[in-house]
Amino acid sequence: MEKQASKNKITSFLLFVGVIVLLSTISVASMRYYYFEQSSGISSYAMLLFLIIAFICLLFGKVSLKNNPILVSATIFSAITLLSLFGEIVQESMINKVHIIISALSMPTGLIIGEILSPDSSSINGNGDFSDKRYALFIIPVVLSIVVYSSMDIKAPDSVFIILLLFPLVFFFRNRVFDLTLFVFVGLSCLQSYKRSVIIVYGLMVILYLIYLRTRSRKNMSRGLTSFFLALAFSLAVVYVIKDNSAATDHAIERFTEDETGGSGRQGMYEQVWEMYKSSSIGDKVFGHGFDAVKDQVFGISAHNDLLEVLYDYGLLAAIAYCFLVIRIIIVFIKLLKTRSNVQFERLMIGVVLAFILVLSMLNCIITSPFFVFLIYFELGLTISIIKKREVVAFR
Repeated sequence: MEKQASKNKITSFLLFVGVIVLLSTISVASMRYYYFEQSSGISSYAMLLFLIIAFICLLFGKVSLKNNPILVSATIFSAITLLSLFGEIVQESMINKVHIIISALSMPTGLIIGEILSPDSSSINGNGDFSDKRYALFIIPVVLSIVVYSSMDIKAPDSVFIILLLFPLVFFFRNRVFDLTLFVFVGLSCLQSYKRSVIIVYGLMVILYLIYLRTRSRKNMSRGLTSFFLALAFSLAVVYVIKDNSAATDHAIERFTEDETGGSGRQGMYEQVWEMYKSSSIGDKVFGHGFDAVKDQVFGISAHNDLLEVLYDYGLLAAIAYCFLVIRIIIVFIKLLKTRSNVQFERLMIGVVLAFILVLSMLNCIITSPFFVFLIYFELGLTISIIKKREVVAFR
């Protein structure tokens, strides 16, 4: 038994290191893709590493679909997506086959890997606190992405997505100083991107985190004072960054206040994609037009709305499955809000995930970027596993 436990710990640690390498590789590959506007060899290595990690998880991981409605919904969505893309997968080149398959499986894979790498039940106390030094490694890909982004002479706006999506992983290290310090640097990157949806989601993350600090320290005077001074230091740092980057601040404010109808043409995009969908054949309406079809057949760019992209690319069945998945996540968040247990951290993480899904992905297109989707559902998988181990919310 002891040998088996030791073997499991080694396997888990190696898997964790593999995920850190994967996340770091993704951050560099994504930055290069948006900067040079073309894929690099790094992306191929990232896909290969992703497949290896997924295979190891399926081989050694013990994740059940029982009492796991979010994983069930994600698996159903992936199965429908694969079915709708089957003909395209057969015809594409090998590298495109792998890319499409990874895209289709990124949701359940992220959830499964997240559950496998979640903290042990023995390390979680009654208040929901846990200590796992492995999670300090999450800082590496976050800092790497910020450094690469700041080194760009011309900022590629969409590359900030990788910073924003990676950042919540740092919260699992459970260190407020690290969290708030990185909040400042992530905020600066978001400000320099001038992307309104990114700035809005960042603002929501700040609000959620400050609520988390407030509720965590309500019954602990020492913790309350520490949180107050940390929040004060964070506020002063934010003011300094805004003043020191006045040009970027003015440009960002201008983007919010300028007289612009339809949100950078999004309304026109949505209407055109919807009209194209309505004029499609019954088969295309049900099973979709193919992977990234909006970009290939309509605009040359994505639909800038994940639900609309899913509807057009993968069809009505996939869109319904996607809606059920999002509803499942919302239900978990509502249950967390209602419970009297100490679930401040879980509320924070599910709230951040919903901000990604309901704001970022509804104003951009995340669904066709498999590693972005993987990041969101990896964070969700880590959090769901903690909720299940603490038994603070019932899953049916």
